[in-house]
Order: sequence, then C-alpha cells, then structure tokens
Amino acid sequence: AGAATLAFDYTGSFGDSASGLFHVKVGDAWYSWTQFESIDARAAFPGFDEPGFKTPFTVSVTTHPGLVVIGNAPKVSVTKVAGGMEKHQLAVTKPLPTYLVAFDTGPFVHQTGTIPATPERPTPMPYGAVATHAQKDKMGYVMAETPRIVSLLEQYFGEPFPFPKLDQIGTPIMPGAMENAGADTYGDGIIFLSPGATTSDKQAFGMIVAHELSHQWFGDLVTPAWWDDIWLNESFANWMGYRIGNAWRPELNIGVGALDEGFGTMNTDALEVGRPIHQPITDNGQIDSAFDGITYGKGGQVVAMIAAYLGDEKFKAGVRLHLKRHAYGNATSEQFFQSISDAAKDPRVLSALKSFVDQQGVPVIDVRRQGNGIVASQSRYAFLGSSPPPLSWTIPFCVRVGAAKQCTLLDKTTTSIAAPASGLIMPNVGGAGYYRFDMAPADWQALIAASGTLSP
Repeated sequence: AGAATLAFDYTGSFGDSASGLFHVKVGDAWYSWTQFESIDARAAFPGFDEPGFKTPFTVSVTTHPGLVVIGNAPKVSVTKVAGGMEKHQLAVTKPLPTYLVAFDTGPFVHQTGTIPATPERPTPMPYGAVATHAQKDKMGYVMAETPRIVSLLEQYFGEPFPFPKLDQIGTPIMPGAMENAGADTYGDGIIFLSPGATTSDKQAFGMIVAHELSHQWFGDLVTPAWWDDIWLNESFANWMGYRIGNAWRPELNIGVGALDEGFGTMNTDALEVGRPIHQPITDNGQIDSAFDGITYGKGGQVVAMIAAYLGDEKFKAGVRLHLKRHAYGNATSEQFFQSISDAAKDPRVLSALKSFVDQQGVPVIDVRRQGNGIVASQSRYAFLGSSPPPLSWTIPFCVRVGAAKQCTLLDKTTTSIAAPASGLIMPNVGGAGYYRFDMAPADWQALIAASGTLSP
C-alpha cells in the first residue's frame, strides 16, 4: 500500500466565544478569528488534533471583496472567483500541529513594518498589527515595541525568528493570548494601549507579549509530543515572559511578578489534595485543566530555580541545544531535561527537575549553624494542622553567609555546607528557589533587621 490522499467536503459554523472558528460584530462589521488550542481545530476542518502530528498546511480563504485575511504564512495571491468573491491564497506553512493553525478574516486595519536584521537573522523580517476599526488608534504601542522583544528573544535563543513573518492580532473577546505560529492573538486590552497607558498596563503588555512570542521557538518550533508535556511549554514561556519582559523595560520591574506568582502558588501546592506539574493526560477533559496555577506559577519558578543554580550561560546552552535537536519537530519533557543535563555536564540536574515536576508539594529547608558551616535539613511544608505524607526532593539550594554565596544540590534529608562561621544567613538568595526556609530565631532576627540593606 502507498500514500493516500483524503478529500473532505466539510461545513462548519461560527461560534460566538473564543473557541474554534468564531466571529464578533464590532460596530457595523463582522470579523472572524480562530482559537484552536487545544482540540478545537476540528470545529473548522477535519484533522488529528494531537500535537505530535505536525505537517505543513496549505490554506486559502474565500471572502467578500475588500476583506483582509491573516494566517500563519504570508499571502501569495488574491484572485477573483465565482460570485464576485475573492480567494486569498497563503503560502505553505512550516510543519505545525492543528492547534497552532490560524486564519482571521474581516475589514481589519493591518499596519505593517519590518523588524531590522539581527546577528541571528541577517535579513529584515516583515511584521504587523491587526485590529478592528474600533482599536485602530491604539496600534502604535504594539508596533513600536514588538521589534525590541523579538530581537531580545532571538538573542537569547541564538536562533532567528522561526517563521517568515509575524502578526500581532487583537480580538475583543479573547480572555488571554495564543501563540499561533507567525500570528499571535491577544485580547484587545493586552496589546492595544492608549498613549496614557498605566504602568500596570505596560507591565502586562511586556510579560504577556514576551511569553507568547517565546512560544514561537519553545512550543511552535519545538512542540510537545503529547499533551502531558504541555506544562513545559507554559512553564518555560512563563519564565521567559518575566525574564525578557524585564530586559525589555527594566524600569517597569516586570521580573518581580515571577516571585509573587511562584510563591503564591505554594499556598495551593502545599495542600494535601493537589497534583504534580507533570501528569498523564488520558482524556480530552484533562488537557485544558492542565493550564492552571501549578503549570504557570510553580512550573515557571522551577525553571527559574534550575536556571539560577546552573548559571545563565549553562542553562541557555541547554535550551539552545534542545531547539537544535528538535527544530520543527516534537520533543518530550525527558528530552528537554536531557538537553539541559548534557549542556551543563551535570546529570544530577535530571533528578532535581524530576523531583519537582513529578510530585506535588513544597519543600521547607531548615538552616542551622553548626561548627564551621551550616546544616540544611529538608522536609515537606504543610499548613498548621495538616499532616501530608513525607516527601523528599533534590533541591538546588543557593545561600549567602556574609558575603560568601554558594549553590549546591540537597539530595539527602540533611546536608552539611561549608560556610563562614559568622555573618548574616540569606537562604534562597536571589529568590529563585521553589521552597520555604526556616532558621534559628537569632538568625531570623538578624535577617529581618538587615532587610532594608540587603542586595538581591
């Protein structure tokens, strides 16, 4: 038996919520968008809604005259067809799963420009912003700021933007944002900012846009093999959103939000009833439930913790290795862990990652002075009156005693660490660790007294 081609005549309908193929009337005009993650592409066309099935898509859209069509790939042609309609033919896409396919249609305002060449990308890249007429006067900010964020991401990943163009698309009913390849989609309020936008508006813009655009590499270029690895997509992008957002506009202090989100998630993760970051996905209903605070808050903080322990250059080398190994294909969490371990030349990182993503719960580290050093003891953090089963982790632990900072992996219940015999103890220095800590009362008092003068 050889290859076979299946042809379907298929009729779908528009929805009125941000799922599948949906449309909204804005003013006197109708506009349509797509939102296919996780398994809603089937509302627009037959297909296998599984991330492991990546294939190039050839898309054409037939519309009334004068309408704009935006998709994953650049437009090739517009031709007149029967009934006075127009057929918009888009170029063939890079290999994509169905959940990253997009096509939007309507009397959009489409502003365009080019992102200048970078060391990673020797030629300028076309980009644009797409809005309903109601938002046409608020497109300046996203047009002005997108090139800087793209360039920062290219610099981090060491790879050019992986698709031939980028459009930043707004819709009035999207509750968040979506990383469709070359066609990111956002709620209008995220990217269309007025000239008097508040600091919090700009912080949200920076974090969310950096998050979604980082997916173009981590999620779109390299896609999870199955839905049980979607946590890695979102956890990594959450970390990148804060990191790149902070680099984009340091004065906005976007990175602080990562600490707030990570430590806030601990209140949920410390409950006896909960879930690990990484868990089996065996039916459709479990897919969307994985997009929660554990995935974003805990997952993002765990990524930050591993990056801080290894150091920025080693962790970045692992990320780049992962992208090169699996470009335009699929990969599992295990394969990502292996790339990080290989680049860092430290196989113990594998056990650290697994101990945090494959079991629920929060460690608490008790730090005590002992002789010429400190002793760190780990246990499971729990609320007063709660008695969850004991757990153990391999914890990337960073501590500063006086001026001396060091990081080590705590893979036993109790670990002795060489440190100065005197000096202020600052566990979890830098705040990247996903754990609580405790100390002797005198060390707590000294730390609190010096809190106003502490460096990060």
